[in-house]
Amino acid sequence: MTRDPAQGAAGPAGLVTQGDWPADVAAFCDATRVLLTSDAARNSPPEVAAECAEMARLLAGVTAPICNPQAHELPAVRFLHPALQTVAPGPLQHLASTVAALAGGLWWRNKYRNSDARLYDRFGFCDLVGPDGVQASDQVTLGLVIVGPQTLYPLHEHPARELYLVLAGTADWAVDDAPFAPRPPGAFLLHHEMQPHAMRTGDDTLLALSMWRGDIRAPSRFSEPKP
Repeated sequence: MTRDPAQGAAGPAGLVTQGDWPADVAAFCDATRVLLTSDAARNSPPEVAAECAEMARLLAGVTAPICNPQAHELPAVRFLHPALQTVAPGPLQHLASTVAALAGGLWWRNKYRNSDARLYDRFGFCDLVGPDGVQASDQVTLGLVIVGPQTLYPLHEHPARELYLVLAGTADWAVDDAPFAPRPPGAFLLHHEMQPHAMRTGDDTLLALSMWRGDIRAPSRFSEPKP
């Protein structure tokens, strides 16, 4: 995932005043922690299970006040509600309901407006927790990533350790030199510090939770070809 607030998408923004925003953010974080401590997380490969537990611990320690965000949408947000409607009943659907409650007030970003028209049109991310989130933390980020259909997000890397949870859409994922492989909703994926990884969608929109820890302020970059 790419985080680079200095190069975020420009556009008009308005304060969100409808609904109970603090309660909705708290419900989203609570639902995330439930999944991170679920049987599915604990029964994942040991390194992934340990990362789920650590992310849950860090998120439980976030106590900063929740502020009203500035809402900003990107073109990719048109894929959000259709993706949420595909989430299967169960714990993932409960989390999806908390995302739906927040959808109108999220600040979506990407840095491709002037460099890659397709990625600008079909990719976006937003942080709910983190240095640039609506609940501040300097230890962990929690946000959403959306990638529209028929889109390649090329190999990229970042200093932070990253945990993904696929919420909707089966997409192909690649790490290092390994071939792309499908990962369905409910899958946890762990990327180590500076480990190249990529996502490729087919007919489905990919909607996933993304969590960072470690060096969460440094942006990601596209991976350099190996000599």
